[in-house]
Amino acid sequence: MKTGQIFSFRAVLVIFGVAFTLAACAPLDNEEPDEPKDRDELMSGLFGGNYTATVKGYLTHAQVNEVKKALNAGYDYTNSSFQSAIKTYFQENAVIIMVEASTEYTIYRTVSDIPVIYFNIAALGGALTAEKALKAMQDRLNDVPWDA
Repeated sequence: MKTGQIFSFRAVLVIFGVAFTLAACAPLDNEEPDEPKDRDELMSGLFGGNYTATVKGYLTHAQVNEVKKALNAGYDYTNSSFQSAIKTYFQENAVIIMVEASTEYTIYRTVSDIPVIYFNIAALGGALTAEKALKAMQDRLNDVPWDA
């Protein structure tokens, strides 16, 4: 190969390399940015099985995953007999997890007679620990209205 041919061959390789890199870094048209929006979606795969709950609120997808992670961590934090009670409750009830901004409670709230657990959106990112998620589930299962 002549020097000019080698240079143009390398130039073509560099151009293709840059083009592929840019294409790989560009978001796909069907990818949605993780921005908050009104959500009413089913969380599946809770408690290591086929248990579900509906999460509602103005949330990002990452916040929905954080709620799911907290519920699973709370479940893992307790003993096996209460784990069975949690599974039974979630299996027999259409549990709703409402995430909202509230000044009436700090982390969670339960209300008698309805299968809803309210989480304060301000608790996401730190205060909603496994222990607090477990306590919310305990209060819900025991039908204890509670603000924490």
